Amino acid sequence: MRARTLQSASNTSDVNEGGTSFVKMHGLGNDFLIFDFTQLPPPADVDWSRAAQKLCDRHTGVGADGLVLVLPSDRAAVRMQIFNSDGSEARMCGNAA
Repeated sequence: MRARTLQSASNTSDVNEGGTSFVKMHGLGNDFLIFDFTQLPPPADVDWSRAAQKLCDRHTGVGADGLVLVLPSDRAAVRMQIFNSDGSEARMCGNAA
């Protein structure tokens, strides 16, 4: 799998200026942008709802059905925060799990 890096948050992606790596994965007909923040915390100044709208757009962004943040958890191996392509936050998503 090849990780991509997003640069220049203020201009294009709303992801931090230092660059944030992600992978695009698919399952059962849906595709997702996966950001792994298990080792480093996500940038605090990112509006992930807006980032999901921009990145998931299939015409002007990378294109995906949703954006998934993989985060540390106190109760499980990891926890996920999922954003739909319209920017709304999903409570769960079977295909992204």
